[in-house]
Amino acid sequence: MNHSRLIKTTLVAAAAAVFSSCYYDPSYGGYGSSYGVSGVSASFVSTSSDYWFYDPVVRCYYDRRRSCYYDPYLYGYYPRGYTPRPIYNAPHPYGWGGKGYAPIPNGVNGRTLNRNQDRVAQLQARNYAWANQVRVRNDANVERWQRNQATAAANFRGNQNQQRQPSGQATNPFRNPQSQPTRQATNQYRNQQNLADRQAENHYKREAIIADTRARSQASVEAVRARNAELHAQAQQNQAAQRQRAAASQAERQGRQRAAQEAQQQRMQDPRARRNLN
Repeated sequence: MNHSRLIKTTLVAAAAAVFSSCYYDPSYGGYGSSYGVSGVSASFVSTSSDYWFYDPVVRCYYDRRRSCYYDPYLYGYYPRGYTPRPIYNAPHPYGWGGKGYAPIPNGVNGRTLNRNQDRVAQLQARNYAWANQVRVRNDANVERWQRNQATAAANFRGNQNQQRQPSGQATNPFRNPQSQPTRQATNQYRNQQNLADRQAENHYKREAIIADTRARSQASVEAVRARNAELHAQAQQNQAAQRQRAAASQAERQGRQRAAQEAQQQRMQDPRARRNLN
């Protein structure tokens, strides 16, 4: 009896040691992720747009058009094929509560984030109130988990409330004949899709307008600089010409003065001129 109890105690202690290294986030539950425990794969959260889905394990979105993760707190894209490390003690973006569709990101920035930079340090540098409590997974299996998660994200096509459908079937939950949606739900879903599409289109239009405005502004600045440089060079030329004319005029006056002095000296040396003076 004592021997059996000792074996059970040993197994419990070993299991506790294993799971304590997984950095499980208590605020994230119900989506099938155990941070890389074998046999369990992470799920993703659908949004109102086909362009985006949300990965609650890393607190980032995945852009299907660019096939890479987008960080809503650092405002930038990670390189394609790279998955950020699992993070905990960080809130979900835009106040998402963990149920239903996740909101799509706003004000998307197209800059690229460095995969080798410390994400926690960058979050703290932005002075988020919760950043000092943030931790990331940092164990021997994290790189394998990141590779597996990147592959899963690239292949993800389903909805968080459905089983993954076989290839060739629609991923729209309201197109499943077994779901028998109401017309109101179908219209709501379509409105969300249309709104998301318009927001994405407007975002890229805004980015194009901003880029064009910046280019025009930069061109105007360069033109003003070039004009100022031309005026400055012309002013220097005018000053040099004025100095040259002043020097020539002064040399001419000095020449006339020397000529007058020499003529006066010659008259003084002429005997007839001296007699006339006497």
